[in-house]
Amino acid sequence: MLQSLTLSNFKNYEKCSLNFHEEFNIFHGDNGMGKTNLIDAIHLLAACKTGASNDKYAIKEDSPFARLTALLNNENSQIVAKLEKGKSKVFEWNQKPYDRLVDHIGKIPVIL
Repeated sequence: MLQSLTLSNFKNYEKCSLNFHEEFNIFHGDNGMGKTNLIDAIHLLAACKTGASNDKYAIKEDSPFARLTALLNNENSQIVAKLEKGKSKVFEWNQKPYDRLVDHIGKIPVIL
């Protein structure tokens, strides 16, 4: 289960840190505030892809990189996703990078 999420330069977020309730969470706010971007960040960490057509759109405008970090409380695990313009994305599970992203897919069940 997702315990916390930290975003750096992801879409409209320069910096954002969230802690999640273990039963349910509600995102609310005006249009264009970034609610869907939070859902997209969670999807990226689970499925290694965003809803955007290209990962470069996940990086905040005028920033060279984005970094997403999630802590899972039921496994005491950390997931890190690193996106850098012009480079392949990197995913790490407990500070160990994957050789193939497909090895990560399915570890966190998610439906978008």
